[in-house]
Amino acid sequence: MEPLLKVEELCVRYVSGERSDFRALRNIGFEIYPGEAVGILGESGGGKSTLARAIVGVLPAGACTDCGSIRFQGRELIGLPEGEMRQIRGAKISLIPQDPSAALNPLLRVGTQVSEVVAAHYDWSKQRCREAAKAALREAGLENPLRIYSAFPHQLSGGQLQRVVIAQALACRPALLIADEATASLDTTTQAEILRLLGFLRGTLGLAILFISHDPAVLAEIADRILVFYAGEIVEEGPAPDVLNSALHPYSRALLRCFPIKRRDGDWPVLKAIAGNSPDIHQRMPGCVFEPRCEERIEICASHSPKDAFPCGGRRVRCFRYEQ
Repeated sequence: MEPLLKVEELCVRYVSGERSDFRALRNIGFEIYPGEAVGILGESGGGKSTLARAIVGVLPAGACTDCGSIRFQGRELIGLPEGEMRQIRGAKISLIPQDPSAALNPLLRVGTQVSEVVAAHYDWSKQRCREAAKAALREAGLENPLRIYSAFPHQLSGGQLQRVVIAQALACRPALLIADEATASLDTTTQAEILRLLGFLRGTLGLAILFISHDPAVLAEIADRILVFYAGEIVEEGPAPDVLNSALHPYSRALLRCFPIKRRDGDWPVLKAIAGNSPDIHQRMPGCVFEPRCEERIEICASHSPKDAFPCGGRRVRCFRYEQ
């Protein structure tokens, strides 16, 4: 099967006015296949949201793609004219933002904002766009979609707003859905409802999902495969159960020890914080990015950057301990 999305050697650089330029992403490479759910796990500031923005071509001012390739359905997205990118963004690739209340216009009714997405991609009448918007709200699991359609964002709860931006993202039936911390601001009950909804929509619509989160428990519910990000690099990749239950990279293991995930033997782990601080990405060090905080570092880690190793089927890890 051909990958739906293929990212190769992607580097994203931010140009800072006061400090030197720095790379937020370095040599990122992975694939997503049709119908697959891939999770991205890591601390804040690791480059997860930058990757999402790079895929849909909405990097902020001062950011640019240094090198690499992003191919979607065999088509190169980097360097694509904005007019052609707009035909893909929202129609074939959709992004669910972190904060739905900030993503929605407070002066426009919810239905208008969903209808605008449909109208941007289809030459339909206003009435047909409105009906498609109502259907999308209904599909997103909102009760009384007619009332929601006429409401302003401030009249809705956090869970309802989250479902509205999901309706926006799904209104044009995209092939790939990128969810950027889509459940981070929700309570546990609403979070579980949103995850069930995304799983249901994935099954019924055949969506591929790229789900970004700092919470491994969330990814355990939805992801088939997990990529672990640290300081702009992928340090580990593998099937979700393998990464969550038998992580290979020292950072992955240290990160998982910070969360109360029940182990296979039924016991709960003792929580332990990661020593030290995240690296200053303005100052690129010659060695492994995790070396200053790593409890398993060896001499070579401080002076050389490790390459990807493939210790067993479906697993990838960037650590000197696995290179041989």
